[in-house]
Parts: sequence; structure tokens; C-alpha cells
Amino acid sequence: MVTSLVISFSPPLGMNRGFINERFSKILNDSNVVDRYFDAKLTKELFEAYAKFSYKPLLNGVLSMTKQGYPVYLAISGLFLENAGKYYSELLNKIKDASNSGQLLIANTMLYSGLYPLCKNSVEEMAEQLRMNSAILNKFGLKVSEVTVMPFLIYNEQVEKAAKASGSTTVLTEEMDGFSNHKFVYGTQSGDIRVIIRNRKASEAAYEGAFEGLTDVDGIIYLEAEQLVNMGEKFIGVLMNYIAQGGITLGSISDAISPVTNGTIYVPDNLALHDIDYGSNAFNTDLAQRTLFDKACRLLDYTRTLGDAKLIQVWRLLMQADNYICMGNTQSRRLKTIAEPDEAKLLNAYVLADFEGKVASTYARKKSQAVH
Repeated sequence: MVTSLVISFSPPLGMNRGFINERFSKILNDSNVVDRYFDAKLTKELFEAYAKFSYKPLLNGVLSMTKQGYPVYLAISGLFLENAGKYYSELLNKIKDASNSGQLLIANTMLYSGLYPLCKNSVEEMAEQLRMNSAILNKFGLKVSEVTVMPFLIYNEQVEKAAKASGSTTVLTEEMDGFSNHKFVYGTQSGDIRVIIRNRKASEAAYEGAFEGLTDVDGIIYLEAEQLVNMGEKFIGVLMNYIAQGGITLGSISDAISPVTNGTIYVPDNLALHDIDYGSNAFNTDLAQRTLFDKACRLLDYTRTLGDAKLIQVWRLLMQADNYICMGNTQSRRLKTIAEPDEAKLLNAYVLADFEGKVASTYARKKSQAVH
């Protein structure tokens, strides 16, 4: 058996927790919409803290493994790289050096760490983000592997085509936990693209420190760097050592011999979160959370029709997973720093209403100009 190890680095994004009280003055001063909704100072502080306690020690652990000849994939978004360049250049330089030396295999992923794959009509958006992210990886001089990591993905053939267009031959999907009728055992194949589902049991064992569960497995251990921050640097060292020495045969991502699924992998045609039973911590069953997410998804077609680069960027930032997951009852330090659950719902509602108004007025003005 061969186990592949994939580490995902997703940058934190701090919401402007004072927006509700500051909205009037920001509108009056015609402030930039990005500055209205997001807190650059908080984002910087979060990134620096995670770089110190999670990203850096985890990268050091990974590099110690690669020196022993073990291949390790890093799924890095362009937004993460840009933040690393601004806030923690030492981390960025380590990643670049490791990539150039062939120690690390860089996997393409979404430019922003959002829940776009769960939106209806989002395939074009995902394809564009893959292309944009690939361009940024190349700009930073990283050698990109033929593996694409698609987080929060319910797979379909259009996504496969988008991944192939970005140069991928392998697509790793991390299914959104909790869909009552879509439980995945391993993987499937459609066309000439290999689709591989991570080994959830092994990944969870790694997070929980249940090292006895990390025996030789066939599949992928998928770790999100930010989720390990609460475990501490010592835990990360122990985890990396166990993976390297604990009887696991690490190798590159390869085709499954007999892929199987328990259910069909696809994006429902009419996806609306309030119609789906979520039973996971990742996406809570809270009605306000799902309603706000549905509202944001419905703005996709309008922002793309307008073609305004700034509005599209803001929409992508508003779709960040943290913005919605922190509405659940989570104990994550990162999410609680962004907003407490009740505060997150209220803040998100205000921000979405403000952004919706911005999109609607721009849309109406463009429609009026087209008539005349």
C-alpha cells in the first residue's frame, strides 16, 4: 500500500468586526469595499501567529521528511503566497527553495480558500481560479505538479475539464462532510482524469493524535495546516516523525487499482444549503448560516455578468470558508478571532446586504446605459 501526504495551507482572512457601527461613516467617505468589509491589521496578526505556531514548524517537519526521500504535496493558494510575501517572507523563501530543489511537490488549488464548489453554476468560476492560481504559482517560481486539490468539492465532469485545462492529470477532492446521500469510500474515474478521495479515517487520526490509526493505508492523508495550530509545535513534530517512522509507506499520488464509490459524485443541479441535511462540524445545521451562504451564492451570476474585477474579488473574499464556518459552535482559535458565532451571523448579514446593494446599483446602472 502507498499513502500520499498532502498539506493544505489556507490564509486567514479577518472580517472587519466594527463594520456594523462603521458602515455609515465608510459609505459617507466612499471607502473602498475591501476596506469596508475586511480588517487588514487583523489578517496580518493572524497570519504572523499561524506562521509562527503552525505553518513554519509544519513546513520544517515536512522538509525533514523529504530529506529522507518521502514525497510530500503542498496545496498552496495564490492568496496564501501573497500574504506570506507581505507578512512572513522567511516562510515564502523556504517554500520556494524546497520547490526549486524538488523536495516539495506543489499542487494547484483555488486562488481563494472559499466554498465556491458548493454554488450552482460555479464551474466557470472554479476554472478561472485554477488558471489564476497556476499563474501566481509560476510567478513565484514554484514548480507545479500535475495534481490539483479541490477543497469542499462535490465532483462533476465539468470540474474535471476545468482541472485538465489548468494542466492537471489528477484531481484530489476533499468532499464536504455531511451530505446525507453522498458518502465516498475512495475514488472514481471519469474520462482520463483520476479523481482520488482522501482517506478520511487516516486524516482524522492524524489530527486527533490517534497514531495507532495511522498504519499503512491506501489513500491520502490530508492535513490542513491551520487546524494543527492548537496542537502546538511539539505535536506537529511528533506527528511528522510518526508518519515518517510509523510503518507508513509514503509515495506520490497514483491511480487506484480498483476505485469504488458509495454514491455518485456530482454537484446537484439546484444546490441550496437549506435543502440539504448537514450533520458535521465543518458546516453546521444553523438556518442563518445556510441562508446567508445561499444569498452569497446567488450573487455569483450578477458579479460575473458585470465583469467588474473589484466586485468579483470582493465576492470571492466573502465566500471564504472561515466566514461561514465560524457561525457554527466552534472552539477554533482562528475562527473565534474572526468572529464569535452570533456575531459572525450578524456581521455577515450586514456585509452581504451592503455588498448586494453595491452589486444591484452597479447592475441597474449598466442595464440603463445599455438601453440608452
